[in-house]
Amino acid sequence: MQKVLNLFFKLLELLVVVCMVAMVIMVFGNVLLRYGFNSGIDVSDELSRYCFIWLTYIGAMVA
Repeated sequence: MQKVLNLFFKLLELLVVVCMVAMVIMVFGNVLLRYGFNSGIDVSDELSRYCFIWLTYIGAMVA
């Protein structure tokens, strides 16, 4: 049972890392596109917001 719980928490930690990396890539890419090419990714703000919300929920479970 302890092995299953450790695996579950490792999976949650991986999801936290994936959400954080996705947020950084989307926001940084959107900033580069807006200032460099006067265009941006429309859904980048929404997706980064959803990633932040899930990052908070999953981080609370891990903590």
